[in-house]
Amino acid sequence: TFHGFRYVQIDGMAEPLDRESLRAVVIHSDMRRTGWFDCSHPGLNRLHENALWSMRGNFLSLPTDCPQRDERLGWTGDIQVFAPAASFLYDTGAFLSSWLIDLAIEQGHADGGVVPFVVPNVLSDA
Repeated sequence: TFHGFRYVQIDGMAEPLDRESLRAVVIHSDMRRTGWFDCSHPGLNRLHENALWSMRGNFLSLPTDCPQRDERLGWTGDIQVFAPAASFLYDTGAFLSSWLIDLAIEQGHADGGVVPFVVPNVLSDA
């Protein structure tokens, strides 16, 4: 499984672990970087880097809203707001096109053609 985290706690080991015993791996959809931001304010540069890491952590096959264990859903409203920034920073054409095809399929299944809250629509009763 995968999920985002900042810290890790491991319990129940017979022997203490050292740092070399653990490995964290960043996984994300592979997209070419196309945009950069840099300014004279270190806080803004850090904020931008945090946004990049958040985007990478949430772009894995579909655009999710958060990489926590209990959610990781493709909320349509979240990507609607973030797509312009994401498309400036990375070549998101193939990634978002694939997801939009899935959205159209889900919309076709809905009564009246309503766009679902999440794609794929795992919240549906059908």
